Amino acid sequence: MRRAHAGGASLRSLADKFHLKYATVRAAVQGTTWRHLTDPPPVPASGRGGRHALTSAQEADLVRMREKSGATYAQLGAAFGVSEATAWHVCERSRRPATD
Repeated sequence: MRRAHAGGASLRSLADKFHLKYATVRAAVQGTTWRHLTDPPPVPASGRGGRHALTSAQEADLVRMREKSGATYAQLGAAFGVSEATAWHVCERSRRPATD
């Protein structure tokens, strides 16, 4: 699972593939469980211990990368130093009409 996630597979797709709960897969990938496995090393939890905010330019770049390359949210999160969930939220916000 760690190798697949590092290669861009989302935690949700891995949970579905292995018939596991999302939280179980996340814990295994981050090394919270299965600590005895060291190859490859666990993927550190992003966003833990603080909040990383993207600038509006970074958010635009993230959305553009998603639209042009079809990058997964996991890949986008890794590229921009945020969680998979944050990448998803940025893309979702970009789809909503602006309200002023």
